[in-house]
Amino acid sequence: KAANGRVTLRRDQETTSAATTSELTASLLGVPLDMDAIAAWTQGIGLKESESTAQKFANGDVWQVSAERFQVQGTYRFVSRLSAIRGDTVVRLVVDEWRAE
Repeated sequence: KAANGRVTLRRDQETTSAATTSELTASLLGVPLDMDAIAAWTQGIGLKESESTAQKFANGDVWQVSAERFQVQGTYRFVSRLSAIRGDTVVRLVVDEWRAE
C-alpha cells in the first residue's frame, strides 16, 4: 500500500494503482477479490481438505473453494494449494513459503 493510501502494483515498466486491493484486482482480473476472505481461506478457515465448499466474500459473491495439503508451522495452519471458482473465473494460489509476522 502506498503512502497516499492507494494500492499499487508495479510490473516491469507498468504501474497500476487503485483505492483498494479489491478495486485493483477488479481492474487487473475483471473480478474484485476479497483479500480478507482469501487470507482466511489460505489458513484453511471454514475449509476441509480436498473438499469444495461454497464460501462468501463480504460483498455476497459466492465462490466454490477447495484447499489441498494443509500444513502446520508452529501455531499456524495454512494450505499449500487453494482454488476458488465463481462462474468463468478461477483463482489459484500456491503457497511455497509461510512466514507469520
